[in-house]
Amino acid sequence: MTKAKANVNDTFLSHAGLHCGGSRGRCFCYSEAVRGQLWGDGLRSPVNSACGGQRHAVCPLDVLLAQALTPAAKQIGDEDARQKLRNLIREQPLVLHQLIDRYDKEANVNARQLIVSLLSNVERPEILAFSKRLATSTEMAQRQDGLGMMQNLSVDLPELHPILLQTLANEKAPALLLLTLGALKPPVPVTENSSKEARAAEVAQQVAIVTQLQNLSKNIDPEVRLQSILQLAQWDKADSSAQYWAQALADSSSQVRQAAVTGIAQSGTQSDMVKVALINMAHNLNEAPDTRGNALQVVE
Repeated sequence: MTKAKANVNDTFLSHAGLHCGGSRGRCFCYSEAVRGQLWGDGLRSPVNSACGGQRHAVCPLDVLLAQALTPAAKQIGDEDARQKLRNLIREQPLVLHQLIDRYDKEANVNARQLIVSLLSNVERPEILAFSKRLATSTEMAQRQDGLGMMQNLSVDLPELHPILLQTLANEKAPALLLLTLGALKPPVPVTENSSKEARAAEVAQQVAIVTQLQNLSKNIDPEVRLQSILQLAQWDKADSSAQYWAQALADSSSQVRQAAVTGIAQSGTQSDMVKVALINMAHNLNEAPDTRGNALQVVE
């Protein structure tokens, strides 16, 4: 590795607020094969002059993170730094575990957010466990990161229901409530292959989530009310939310009222109370024409 290359890497580290934390000649115990993937074929890790002249190598993971955080350095050869990190997370368990460990020790907010973003794009048991740990943290920033990772999952995972339920019941911050609502995916049907006790427990959790969604449909924040109404359409399979649909149709927020019409259409509710509320909306001259038309269409 040339001196010029080493200076460039030092600049990346400095601009990104990252510093080598290594000891005894190396930051992390990567094998030669892994270091080759991190640095590229034929390259050796440079000396980090930003570490007070100590004779140990710059951590290649540090440099990749710094490059990913530096707008002026978007490419490594033909490969984007972030994409290279994502590939390494998938291919090298050691890199995955080092990033999780790095999050816990990292003081740089942008670096922590980058790590969360990188991990959110890979579905592995270790990353799921990490997101669960963060989502139940006492620190608001960590809960936000954990819930954000859960929001990026593609399917409903019943093992997350207790965490999401607890957050819906106890969280007060609208931003975190919205992340939690976004983390709810259409629930998977309770399988007959499960034990009777497991099926009963999962049904009970789903009912409890519906109850929390009903409560949040009356939240002071209109966006929380809107998202709660839309989630009720996915979660309430017992058609037990008639009064909450009717209240939402009369909400002070026009966006919530429109969301209620959409949610009712998706839910397939047969409630007479809801039908009457929809008819009243359709005949309300003070309502937006599009909303009135949609309400009438749902009734028909």
